[in-house]
Amino acid sequence: MAFIFYDTETTGIDRHFDQILQFAAIRTDEEFNEIDRIERRCRLRPFAIPAPGALAVTGVSIEQCLNATHPTYYEMVSELQSALSEWSPSVFAGWNTIRFDEELFRQALYQNLYPPFLTNTNGNARADILTLAQAVALDLPDALIVPRNPRGRPSFKLDQLAPANGFAHENAHDAIADVEATIFIARLLRERAPEHWSNLMRFANKRSTIAFLQTEPFVVATEAYFGKLSQYALAPIGSNPDIDSEFYCLDITNDPVSLGSLSDAALRALLLRSPKPVRRIKANQSPSLKSWEEIDSFSGLDVDELLDRAEALQRDEDLKNRLLQTALELASVEYEQIHIEQQIYGGFPSKADQQLMDRFHRAPWTEREAVVAQFGDPRLRELGRRLLGEHAHDICSTEVRDYFQTLLHARLTGSGSDVPWRTIAKAREELEEASQTHPQASAILEGFERYLDGLEERVASGC
Repeated sequence: MAFIFYDTETTGIDRHFDQILQFAAIRTDEEFNEIDRIERRCRLRPFAIPAPGALAVTGVSIEQCLNATHPTYYEMVSELQSALSEWSPSVFAGWNTIRFDEELFRQALYQNLYPPFLTNTNGNARADILTLAQAVALDLPDALIVPRNPRGRPSFKLDQLAPANGFAHENAHDAIADVEATIFIARLLRERAPEHWSNLMRFANKRSTIAFLQTEPFVVATEAYFGKLSQYALAPIGSNPDIDSEFYCLDITNDPVSLGSLSDAALRALLLRSPKPVRRIKANQSPSLKSWEEIDSFSGLDVDELLDRAEALQRDEDLKNRLLQTALELASVEYEQIHIEQQIYGGFPSKADQQLMDRFHRAPWTEREAVVAQFGDPRLRELGRRLLGEHAHDICSTEVRDYFQTLLHARLTGSGSDVPWRTIAKAREELEEASQTHPQASAILEGFERYLDGLEERVASGC
């Protein structure tokens, strides 16, 4: 199966409200020989404000973000959707892509009225080379040179790890250079840690991961939290009845026999402890797993003791049910998904709406407002109106133009509310901090300040 290694450069790190500015991908065969590549940049959307720190790190000026010779966001995403669909089926892989780039790319597809799950449907699979590197660093420390940060912790930043292992990473934070660095590390890890590579490929597939979790008495998972690597011996207790790819497991360094007598309140308190004794594995996110058969002992417990604990857990249906229900209740306590970007996982479009999405992209702009009006899903209607206001402002209805002006004002100012996106005021606060932490980027940051001044003038004149 072919690989599609990809990377993005974005306006910031918010997976809902920031925007991709550059996308690069290289398609390879199974031996990492390049077959094709694509690299695209786009313009900043009129209601998106970049993080000044992101511009300072990447060396991209606000003038480059606004360059009228670049395609619009919609035009870039449309081209990427077409190209990547033609390259499918493949394994989509990258560096921290599943936690970050994947979410930004899904937002890009969703906000431009394309099905957002391109990378894990129609035979495609997903793998993250970062999680592979982290697991190898723990299990086979001689296989990979891992630099240390100023606090002495392992640093898995690609621009540091790739050069430490022999890659000439001269254009770090450029998307295509980061893709090339990722392929270099992937090739190195496959050569030096073939069993780990085999596991990565196995668990890039959701169904394979589910089958593994359903048949193993316990598994060993590698996780990273704020740069700290940890491994857990996990025995399954059940899956989310609403999301079949979410499995909940007990860390069996906690003896299940001693948990059965706990009250519901005590069990809840236990699950709130850190590190969490019940952990969630997302089978569709290429988790870093290995079989219990690959270890001799874990955390001072030999394999026989761990197997006994896993078997005791499986026999205690009442404990498993209590653990699962408590974990599900705690996981459901999340922020309210008010804004359209936060509703990306709010259900799949109907078949009728899917047909309308196709018609929208095929129609000229003069006919697209009529298509948008027919959407049954209110999310699609709102996203469609945004695209109309952005691309067909002069020919769309007064209602759509008024909507878009209101959107612009709310996005740039917050309209007096505490909002989750970057407003002009928030950007000025970030600019002050970036000026202290990135003095080498003074020219870029001065240009960004002038850009904010211009936005304030636009707001004062009614956008």
